[in-house]
Amino acid sequence: MNGTQKVRQLQRTLYLKSKQSKEVRFYSLYDKIYRSDVLWEAWRQVKSNQGSAGIDGKSINDIIEAGEELIINKLQKQLCAKLYKFSSSRLVEIPKPKGGTRPLEITTIEDRIVLTAIKIVIEPIFEADFHECSYGYRPKRGAKQASMAIHDDLYQQAWGVVEIDF
Repeated sequence: MNGTQKVRQLQRTLYLKSKQSKEVRFYSLYDKIYRSDVLWEAWRQVKSNQGSAGIDGKSINDIIEAGEELIINKLQKQLCAKLYKFSSSRLVEIPKPKGGTRPLEITTIEDRIVLTAIKIVIEPIFEADFHECSYGYRPKRGAKQASMAIHDDLYQQAWGVVEIDF
């Protein structure tokens, strides 16, 4: 079983455990975050997004050139020893389509890997509690699917639509 498959198995196990009972509590998740397979999967996802460098100036290519295993080993050791500290973010103003700008914080690549590892571990637990009609920020769901669901429900004479954006 390769690393991605092991991560999927972990996620499936966490999802099923959470789904079986609303009273289930997870007391030991931190050790899952610094698992080698979870960190490698997090790195794969971060790398595929091709984001900009953070405040440290390190880009995806810089990390690839230095050796990907170096960063994974470093993060794993720091997380395991509970010594990892998040860096400051780089603030960039992004132009809006209708004029003006909005602030966007760009985290370091290392922070993105750790945050993605956390997401990999906790997402299936929360996913188990979502209603089927929820679309926001969920895996394999997006705005187009939400619009189609609303269209279908209204066509079947639904009496209302609720939209909440936090």
